[in-house]
Amino acid sequence: MGRFVQVNVTTQNLAKVAPKVPLAKTYYDGKECWQYKVVYDRPGTYTFTVPANAICARTVIVGGGGKPVCTNGNCCGFAGAGGGYSDKCHAVTAGATTFTINVGRQSQDSSVSCN
Repeated sequence: MGRFVQVNVTTQNLAKVAPKVPLAKTYYDGKECWQYKVVYDRPGTYTFTVPANAICARTVIVGGGGKPVCTNGNCCGFAGAGGGYSDKCHAVTAGATTFTINVGRQSQDSSVSCN
């Protein structure tokens, strides 16, 4: 999931709608510090370019967790591990910074990298 802050706008012309991003869910919530949200929640690899007027972006990654372990045909033996969590803020260049997002399936790695 990515979040970014727009700057250089006044309250009169602030876009209250998150920009459309292919293959992602987008949200605007004026009550939060990170008002614009872009969410990738389906397994796959995606590229996100930071929109105009943004000066920073926050990435949050939550892993899918592990699968339960079956023993002797009994899947109630051991529960799977919870997914990992990572949260980071990035200084960005609007229109020039891109993030590559890899959303893994259960028991696979998820990652975010930026140029």
